[in-house]
Amino acid sequence: MAVNVENKISFTQIVRSLEKLAKRAENSNHGQFFQRLTLNHRVLAELQAGIYKRGQSTQDVTDSELLMLKRGTVFNWSSLQSSIDFFRWSRASTVEELASQAYQSASDNSLVVAIAALRSILEVSGNAALLEKDLRELAEPKDENVARMDWLSEFESVIDGRIAGVRVDYSALTRNGLRGTKKFSYKPGEFEADHTAKDLLKGVDILDKRIKGARAAYEFFSEFAHPNLASVWTHYDRTEVKISVLDIHGYAVHHQRRHVGAAFLDTFGSVVSEGIEIAGECVDELLRIDLVLKAEGEAMARHAKRAIREIIKRDPAAFDSRELCPCNSGRNIQQCCGKLIKLSRFGRWTTTPPLH
Repeated sequence: MAVNVENKISFTQIVRSLEKLAKRAENSNHGQFFQRLTLNHRVLAELQAGIYKRGQSTQDVTDSELLMLKRGTVFNWSSLQSSIDFFRWSRASTVEELASQAYQSASDNSLVVAIAALRSILEVSGNAALLEKDLRELAEPKDENVARMDWLSEFESVIDGRIAGVRVDYSALTRNGLRGTKKFSYKPGEFEADHTAKDLLKGVDILDKRIKGARAAYEFFSEFAHPNLASVWTHYDRTEVKISVLDIHGYAVHHQRRHVGAAFLDTFGSVVSEGIEIAGECVDELLRIDLVLKAEGEAMARHAKRAIREIIKRDPAAFDSRELCPCNSGRNIQQCCGKLIKLSRFGRWTTTPPLH
């Protein structure tokens, strides 16, 4: 590879670029408190599984179970705003920490850790780009209750898939540990939603369409996450080699010593610098996506409030007047979405209805 001396990048320049990236990624918005009204998902899953095992006919579902399912649906919708906010905060905070670690490790003369962190920044930003794409593909419903409820269910499925995506069976790991678990790939249980993490590279490809070179930067950074060249450049200034230049007869003409990291930067310094620049553009793209997700969450909350109010109106027996309203207003149902509806006051949902 021909090297243009004029384009050589010093290690100090790399560190300064990473410092700028870290400041660029500082997460100044988003709170760490998320209001979430929800029901025990394990209880709901068991209830649904029991119903499905008996058959999906409405006649097989008791009134108590049906009301419980409607409660579960309402409180799941209630938690969607919190889920969106958590997604936004967690992705922004993760990128902030990764950028900070990249700068800190480079300051300690470690290029490998810095580059691995840059790779993760692209992955996290790509994950946010995937959620944006998924939500954009959900056409906002017309002002009809059935269409609105179906849209909210799809919205919930999309959010859960991007937030709770996994590749590992954490239950098996918790029970058996790493040494006692032979097969720990995640597989959804019967009647459970599939939360398999997927489309990682598709997210990077979405970024590549918006930011030229994003996929190439990801592939370059990945070389350092694999046992390829990374071990050679682990520490910029701690690995030194002695180079003997021989003449045509095989006799040493002169000797020189060079740091391996310095030799690496002579050749690839401009590529690393360009990769940092691309990572910075991905951070900016993540901030733009964050604004889109905020708007999507606000639109969803408006639809959710209307749907919640309709279900409370249709099935008041499923709710207790003393509990907090699922619309997240902070008021009791009786003073909010159930103001004009007669509700029970005996806390019938403190226990789970029996499964048959």
